[in-house]
Amino acid sequence: MSAPLMISLLTLWILVGAQALLMMGVTRSLDRLRHPPDPGRAMIGRRAPEFAVTATGGEPVGATDFAGHPGGLLFVSPTCSSCHKILDGLSAALNGHRPRLVLVCRGDGDACARLLEHRPMRVPVVTDPDAVASLTERFRIRGTPRAVLFGPDGRITDHWYPGDAAQLLARMTPASTTTPQTSADIGRWPRIPLGEERR
Repeated sequence: MSAPLMISLLTLWILVGAQALLMMGVTRSLDRLRHPPDPGRAMIGRRAPEFAVTATGGEPVGATDFAGHPGGLLFVSPTCSSCHKILDGLSAALNGHRPRLVLVCRGDGDACARLLEHRPMRVPVVTDPDAVASLTERFRIRGTPRAVLFGPDGRITDHWYPGDAAQLLARMTPASTTTPQTSADIGRWPRIPLGEERR
């Protein structure tokens, strides 16, 4: 084989290799654009941001209400079909029990009321636009349904899109428990007696 032919083949292979590396880089960059990093997931393990809002019934809700107990925030929207599915499951699974869970409804007050009217749950519901915007920003919420769970130490233990109510309740259950738990075993909200209904 002649020297010019050998140089041409070597140059061709170098160009093919460089093009392959370039294509891998472009593909990786496009994948990052389609699936940007989730800023909420970066909060896992950190102390939950302080917050103090008022639920629809006038009940104050804040980060200190979760001290010493697992609990969380569930962000929902009236226009989200997955939210309807999760709320149906939660309503059935809780069966009158009151977990340490706050629903944050991203929508107008009337639409949020319609979303919850046939789903009896005794949990605080936040619908005030300013409070919802504040919580959405503090907890880096991008869409619904989105759950942010806290451990007894006040740190965020999970920040994800729950698939269903059972998955949400299972993640709210303390990991150190060795016996199976029911919704009755999940820490209950302390302020409202079980006989009172949310209006």
